[in-house]
Amino acid sequence: MAGIPRSHTIKRRPNRTSAYVPPSENPTLPVADVLACARIAVLYMLFSFYGATTAEYDLPDEAEADLQRHWSERQTSIRRLIESLADLEDALATETARPGGLS
Repeated sequence: MAGIPRSHTIKRRPNRTSAYVPPSENPTLPVADVLACARIAVLYMLFSFYGATTAEYDLPDEAEADLQRHWSERQTSIRRLIESLADLEDALATETARPGGLS
């Protein structure tokens, strides 16, 4: 979500979740698994520490700057996911409740 204009967040584009939940792809997928996706994404981003510190990698300046930018954008993404978590979960619940949605 980093680098994406605020106007394109889940609150304004909830129908985009249908691209992630196509019933034809996995019709036996439990709804609970779909609804857990948003929280799993937040937890993964919060607890995955790859590249969190750059000192031990002895990276060239350009690579270190890129990794620091990655972490800055990751923090923005985490904040936006947490801020819109309820909307995202509502969108996923709505998508799974539609006719033809997951059962």
